Amino acid sequence: MSELEIYDRLAKVLKDVHERFPEDGFTKHQRLRGLLADHLPDAEREIRVALDAIDEGVINVLVDSPAGELGMQIDRLVGRLDTSRGIREDLARQVIQAFAYSLDRGGLPSTITSQPIVTPAVPEASGGDDWVGVSEVVTSPGQTAEQPSAPGPAAPGAAETTPPGDSQSQTAGLLNKLSEGNNKYIA
Repeated sequence: MSELEIYDRLAKVLKDVHERFPEDGFTKHQRLRGLLADHLPDAEREIRVALDAIDEGVINVLVDSPAGELGMQIDRLVGRLDTSRGIREDLARQVIQAFAYSLDRGGLPSTITSQPIVTPAVPEASGGDDWVGVSEVVTSPGQTAEQPSAPGPAAPGAAETTPPGDSQSQTAGLLNKLSEGNNKYIA
């Protein structure tokens, strides 16, 4: 059985529940859970999502929304379920569409075409250059900043000028001394 068939069956069962219990069909969780489990024994996940959707106020929003705003409200509800309950957007959308069908506010979930969720591609680091940041010294307006000198080998016999705690500069200084042939640091 395909995913869409499960949501269509859920929509039909929800519609039946709403017709049999128009006043409190969606407010009594235990009864609704039992009815859904009887008719959809293979849809535990969808039943949990449906009950979470009720707790998030899906029914009230669907009933109170003007027809022209229904699509926008469904998108908001999908985001709400994703944010507050951690429910994937594709699952939330299908369950909300099932509720819309049960309330005569939309078609079966399988007949609704929605845009696929597109996640932006993350660019890969190029050539080992994973520096991301500012290449220039940032100063306040009116201030001038000294440009730091490019790192390179120190002149032979030059004193190291690393600020205390600057381990990267200290490491670079030790490497410079080693490259000069001063092997007394190697054990």
